[in-house]
Amino acid sequence: MTSELFNPKELDQNHLPPLALGLKKKVLIIDDHPESVSLLRFSLGRWGFKTKVVCDGYDAIIEMVMHNYDLIVIDWVMPEMSG
Repeated sequence: MTSELFNPKELDQNHLPPLALGLKKKVLIIDDHPESVSLLRFSLGRWGFKTKVVCDGYDAIIEMVMHNYDLIVIDWVMPEMSG
């Protein structure tokens, strides 16, 4: 079984959420799976959220100390340091 990256171009543009709901809200995505990151970034972006992605727990800690986020989405199992 192969895993393909999420392709936002395949979605029906009439069934996407309005763009202004997450306006100016920042979301930190902590995940090491490209497919999950792609889906989250696209979905949150369509709602108007600004996203930042880090791939491990150490980078996440640095990012959280340096910046304030309105929401943090974290993968439970990651290399080096898990959620």
